Amino acid sequence: MSVVGLGPMGAKMAETFIGAGYDVTVWNRTASKADPLVALGARRAERPTGDLMVISQIDYQAMFDSLDGVDLTGKVLVNLSSDSPSRLREAAEQVAARGGTLITGGIMFWSILTSVMHSMALLSSAGVAPSAGVPYFQGVVGSLAGDGPFGYIKILAQEVEEGVYPGGDNSLHMQAVGAEHALHAFAEAGLELTLPTALKELFARADAEGHGAEGLGAVIEAIRKP
Repeated sequence: MSVVGLGPMGAKMAETFIGAGYDVTVWNRTASKADPLVALGARRAERPTGDLMVISQIDYQAMFDSLDGVDLTGKVLVNLSSDSPSRLREAAEQVAARGGTLITGGIMFWSILTSVMHSMALLSSAGVAPSAGVPYFQGVVGSLAGDGPFGYIKILAQEVEEGVYPGGDNSLHMQAVGAEHALHAFAEAGLELTLPTALKELFARADAEGHGAEGLGAVIEAIRKP
């Protein structure tokens, strides 16, 4: 298999595939991002290749830009980027016309985390450390507040207390783009838009205020300064 797009999610998926014993080929528009994965045993490709390509890029246009001129006959593309439903259907038709098959998915859970960060902001405003709320969050959101691999709320609490939001694995700009895609999806489905609009505007404002390269936790700075 091959992994196309080696941002935080793509790189982690490639690392996981390598660890599970798969023969993995990697490609990224910035070739140096493949270096750590090549050191783990992946093969570097000059162009996207392979019968099974797992794609993690900013949107579907990035996929088509990367696959320009690539023969897709018989290829299966698993795209985990976000975009609107109509764009996904259009992309599936375009891939099929080139002889390939597109399987779409997505990785997203920021609406829950944003709600938790509002709670953390309220705790902080009362002089209570955000980490003090973790036991209560555990009862509401389960594993996201636990000690396992999905225990991101504990990480968020530490980041909020320290005021440092590393963006290497979950840049706020990437989440802002995803929030806009989610809003388009709700609109196309004819659903109520209050919540997705609010999230999209919150993330966009935090991004515009200079937090785009920081992690998702940086959105609390926008929450604290309406």
